[in-house]
Amino acid sequence: MNKYLLRVASLAVLALAGCMSLTSVTPPVVTRFQLDADTAALGPTNALRVAVQRFDGSAAYKREQIVVIPTPNVVDSYPNARWSEPPCDMLTKALMTYLAPRCAYVTATPRVYKDDVQVIIATYVDAFDQVQRGKRWLALFRVKYEFVADADKRVLESNWFERSRALPNGKPEEYVAAQNASANEFFEFIAQRLSIVPPPRGTQPIGGN
Repeated sequence: MNKYLLRVASLAVLALAGCMSLTSVTPPVVTRFQLDADTAALGPTNALRVAVQRFDGSAAYKREQIVVIPTPNVVDSYPNARWSEPPCDMLTKALMTYLAPRCAYVTATPRVYKDDVQVIIATYVDAFDQVQRGKRWLALFRVKYEFVADADKRVLESNWFERSRALPNGKPEEYVAAQNASANEFFEFIAQRLSIVPPPRGTQPIGGN
């Protein structure tokens, strides 16, 4: 009986030691990065009321992991570096922030209220990756965008936007800075196209300032 109790006591001590060792493990430090819309320079403006649809894309761009492609058909990510939120959400919010001072009105869609808008901006993220080509690392940014008239759902404009930036060392910080620059170029491009897009039917002609 004493030997049995001794064994039970020994097992309890080992289990407690295991729990203590698990709780003493320091969790890894994860750096989270955010995209920032550059609203310093106003740039082209217009009299449009627009709704920005949430950016769509593959499942990889609806997670916080940074997509890294070291070789073709291999998708990886950093263990200690992530986006602060999924790229599709970040890009949606950043585009709305960028357009807010440049359009007459900016909202999101689907809309909670039936507010009056003229143009819906729909965007699909085709590439938002850190890619290795040979010995070079690149930041790829490729999206498909459409301007859709809210009244009759007519497509006013549909096209692609793409940027590829070389990364000297392939570090996460370099990649984030490169994608931030590409995203802001895309936002500026969208603002420029909105200033000259043909006006939806039943609205006044759109003029840029």
